[in-house]
Amino acid sequence: MKLLPPLFLFYYEEVKMSGVIAIFDCDSNFPPYFEKTMKYLHFGVPTTDEKNWVGHIAELGVHVSDPTADPFGIEWLKFDANSPMDKAIQTKAHAAFQVDDLDAAVAGKKILLAPMSPMPGLRIAFIEHEGAVIELSQQG
Repeated sequence: MKLLPPLFLFYYEEVKMSGVIAIFDCDSNFPPYFEKTMKYLHFGVPTTDEKNWVGHIAELGVHVSDPTADPFGIEWLKFDANSPMDKAIQTKAHAAFQVDDLDAAVAGKKILLAPMSPMPGLRIAFIEHEGAVIELSQQG
């Protein structure tokens, strides 16, 4: 069994051992599409606080932190006053996933930010899924 991110608790069973709760993958209940096509990357949280920013994406008007440097995998985002990004992206936390084919992944979805390249070798898009903000990215 493998441990998976806490974001997906609704797909897991709790196993209590010596007062510790462990969350394990329940293969029979896990959506096969997700497991084969997406990889969880980080949890993004908008903030107005100062953080250890690793970059500013001028065309999107956002400062970003490095989620790999955060013990909980949080990517902090601070938006410029004139950021062109959708207000949902600026005000709601998001889950981020890596996909093999970004164009296919956003097809037919409510797009908040159309596929674009904030840096060489990376394409991203934001969609809304049942009220939740989702970031999808493709390497290469």
